[in-house]
Amino acid sequence: YQEKYRLEKRKSAKVFHDALVAFAERRIITMLQLFRYRILSLLREKTTIFWSIAFALILATFFYFAFSGLGEDLTSISVAVVFDETVNQTESESVVKSLKQIESKHKKLLRVKSESEEDAKRDLKNKKVKGIYYVTPIATGENPIRLCVLGSGLEESILQSVMESYNNQMRVYTTVMLEKPQKMSELMKFDYGKSMVVESTITGKEVQSYTQYFLALIGMACMFGCFIGMDTASQLQANVGALGARRCITSTSKAKLIFVDVFVAFFVQFISVLVLMAYIKGVLKIDLGNHIGYLVLIAALGSMIGVSLGMLVGSIGKVKEGAKIGILLTISLTSSFLSGLMVSSIKGTIEQNCPIINRINPSSLISDALYCVGVYEDMGRLQVDLLLMLLLVVLLYLGSFVMMRRVRYDNI
Repeated sequence: YQEKYRLEKRKSAKVFHDALVAFAERRIITMLQLFRYRILSLLREKTTIFWSIAFALILATFFYFAFSGLGEDLTSISVAVVFDETVNQTESESVVKSLKQIESKHKKLLRVKSESEEDAKRDLKNKKVKGIYYVTPIATGENPIRLCVLGSGLEESILQSVMESYNNQMRVYTTVMLEKPQKMSELMKFDYGKSMVVESTITGKEVQSYTQYFLALIGMACMFGCFIGMDTASQLQANVGALGARRCITSTSKAKLIFVDVFVAFFVQFISVLVLMAYIKGVLKIDLGNHIGYLVLIAALGSMIGVSLGMLVGSIGKVKEGAKIGILLTISLTSSFLSGLMVSSIKGTIEQNCPIINRINPSSLISDALYCVGVYEDMGRLQVDLLLMLLLVVLLYLGSFVMMRRVRYDNI
């Protein structure tokens, strides 16, 4: 009897195990089918895919051709130097040497020649030189260099910047020499010409002036995930279209549909942002840093923000689709503008006058986090940005889930 009982027990356990495995397999197969159908449905939305994926890649390419050549083809600028009669030979040689050492992109920025005033004016009139530097002794208390030009173009502006920088440097020398002469030996180690070679961060890392635009572009690409999110929300509402109505009366639970749609929307947007980052870093050779894990995390949180924003706006059932698109375009483009996509200095201006805007602006948080990884290497600031992004994700997803989950229809 006991043996028979054990056999029956094993048989029952096997039957239960087989039933449980079959149930799990059916569930897994059903979920995989839902994922597959949802991905295919989303990829067929050509307009949405264009704005979420292709547009950012095209814009990054245009940015590269527009910005990457800046400074590369800049030829040396011819400038004449005229010395006052009271300038001694040692000081004149020092001025010429300092000006000749100035480089841009490892090229000599100035072609300097010392001339008499008449020869310099003649060369300036005949456009053999772009400007004339008039040099007076440092001890006079005035600016040691004055500039004379005939135009107001890029080369003349560069000459003016060099003059202002040199005069500021000489004022520092004079102040230290008068107030703390014992520090002159340390100050003389500073190479004026090399001080203008490259633009770098406090960590000594060389950066390009146009890197900001590519980082803001990544933020815009994340925000444009709102169009995928809007389509996701719209296709879960029966009063928006026929597809939404059919999906609402299916036997599949609403919670499962929401989970699959949200996951697929995030997955597609996340992959598109990673492709954009790989294109910018690998093909366009824009330095985004070597912390790949942080870059992936920023892409994930940025994609979540974009998708959740679109779902929140898309779940507003009584608003027409055109109005929803207008709202999302306004939010995403305004956010991108404030992050420096159109005007690179706007973000810094906001930080000085109203920093709270940069703390709640998703594009600013994304670009700032990328800056912390690729430029500043400031992990403390990066963690703050990531926490603020995560908070935005939670708030937006909670709002969209509440609005979609509680919708009921009198008839479909």
